[in-house]
Amino acid sequence: MSRPALRALATFAGLLVLFFSLALVTPSVTAEHPLDPRAPRGVEAHPAARFLTMPRKPTGSIEHRGGQWRAGITLAPKLRARIALPTCTTEAQALERCALLAGLAAKLRAAGVAADLSRTMLERVGARDGKALAAELAAVNLVCSDKARRIASPAGATFEEVGVRWTSGELARLYPDQVKVKRTNERDRQRLETYVYPLVRGLPIASFALDDAERIMRALPPERVRTPATRRHVAQLLHRVLALAVFPLRLREANPLPPGFMPKPGPPKAKGWIYPDEDRRLLASPAVPLPWRLFYGFLHREGPRTGEAAALDLVDVDVRRGVVTLDTNKTDDPRAWALSPGVVAALRTWIARREESRGALPPTAPLFVDTDGERLDPSFGADRFREHLRAAGVDRAELFERSKARMHIRLHDTRATFVTLALANGRTETWVADRTGHRSSDMINRYRRAARTAAELGLGELARLDVAIPELRPGGEGEGPDGGPGEVPPGPGEVPPPVAIGRELGSASPGTPGESADRDGLTPLVRPLNPLIGVRIPAPEPGVFDSAGHPWGTSRGTSPAPPRSAILAHLSAALGLALAGDDLEAARGLAPLLALLLAPAGAAPLPAVTRAPSSPSMAPTLDGGRLAAEHHLDASPEGAPVVHLEAERRRRKGGRS
Repeated sequence: MSRPALRALATFAGLLVLFFSLALVTPSVTAEHPLDPRAPRGVEAHPAARFLTMPRKPTGSIEHRGGQWRAGITLAPKLRARIALPTCTTEAQALERCALLAGLAAKLRAAGVAADLSRTMLERVGARDGKALAAELAAVNLVCSDKARRIASPAGATFEEVGVRWTSGELARLYPDQVKVKRTNERDRQRLETYVYPLVRGLPIASFALDDAERIMRALPPERVRTPATRRHVAQLLHRVLALAVFPLRLREANPLPPGFMPKPGPPKAKGWIYPDEDRRLLASPAVPLPWRLFYGFLHREGPRTGEAAALDLVDVDVRRGVVTLDTNKTDDPRAWALSPGVVAALRTWIARREESRGALPPTAPLFVDTDGERLDPSFGADRFREHLRAAGVDRAELFERSKARMHIRLHDTRATFVTLALANGRTETWVADRTGHRSSDMINRYRRAARTAAELGLGELARLDVAIPELRPGGEGEGPDGGPGEVPPGPGEVPPPVAIGRELGSASPGTPGESADRDGLTPLVRPLNPLIGVRIPAPEPGVFDSAGHPWGTSRGTSPAPPRSAILAHLSAALGLALAGDDLEAARGLAPLLALLLAPAGAAPLPAVTRAPSSPSMAPTLDGGRLAAEHHLDASPEGAPVVHLEAERRRRKGGRS
């Protein structure tokens, strides 16, 4: 054997002796942890352990604090985050979700995703379940994919590459001050992949011209892109991708799309909304699952967006004080408002029944759940809503008509129901916007025509939610609030409840008269002037007089004769103030009532009593002739007096000048 071979053999033998000596002679390592690199403090790990152990799978850690499970996840070296797990109710579920989050965190670290973006995506994964969870996992995979991470050189970046980097969230991570993460990223990605990318594949974005944009718009299939709004959405996506190429990416000097390129949105289509009697029929129908009836009733009475309502947790709703807090919403404008008493009562019963069957619920449990106990998913809600309406016997043709001028009713149109009936019953724009989140009066004004129609029809208000749903009635299923027979939704041809008119006599609010009594101190009594119009009467208190001028109850008991002159005086003064202030909306609400009071005797019953004027000079007693002469009342073709509002307004303005 040659000398080099002998030298190599000796070296190898020496290494073997050294290795086994380290493996067998270790006085500082206990038998319990001979090869564990995660040995407890004070126990030194064996030097050979790093050669003999496999890389361990990331699992994270869990803890239960404040009634909620949380996962401890490593986002980066020496950086851990606590991720809430609101959908997990057991330790096994928390461990499973924690392992999923730990694996995703490792994947995001390997992809080079920033820790802040990783945390945001992991928090969304931790809070989702079902289809929503699958969508979040798809987003994480897209961000980590090679296609999303590929950064082309400025000279060769294509339109598709820039679009993918935008919809994947990469540009939001790289340029957080200029690019924000969109909630509709998935929808934008689908539209780009369907209508845009096939026509511009491989085209450098620096070479994209107006002709390319027009080619894309001409190629939109009319059988799939049926509305001007969808065409406008595609054009907006083109404009946004090109704008990002200008800044912050600086891949081209200017946007090639001129200001007039964007398609016009087109005339607004007529939208459907639900009448109060249809709402009662829907909420009382056993053919519709209870969770969805409660969800529809909440939307009709409170007016939030469907996604906002579906995302509510128990911690967001204070059923003891009757307040809902909505911090996360479409407009990033946190808001809170007082729930109507009927909604509060229904939610209390709903939560109590869930706790009876499932035990105590954590504060982060969803407020609205389906029959399986999972958070309600409003996806494809329009089709489901129409199916539920038909199942409940609501078959008004215009709700299901779809044409160039009208949209069939959608789940989003529950907001139209709320706004229309709120305005029809005297609520202000501010009161409505506090609940709907509208930031512009223009959006609310779109519902005023329908609101005037609702007021003229005397459709009334929505029933209390805890009464409209039989299973949630205070007296039990099939019983009313006092334990008596439950209310039955009015059938076809039946007269709906009367509507309250007039601000001085008490502003109406969505809900039953009893609901408004709880909120604004008015009695639930409504005595109709005719089958469609009624007046809400303030609760009797000192200062209320009967028709003879005596205090309430001192001369004629508790059922005085109708004080026609006092009501005429009261409404006359209110009409004068409305005309003096150019408030024609209020005047239009008061004028029909005045005309009705001046109709021939016996034409309609009158309400019981109203508060006496504080001084005779403020609202003197007026007879019909004097009122007609002062307020320009003429006879209509049917013989009923008519108030000429415009003439009266001009007369009063001329008097002031």
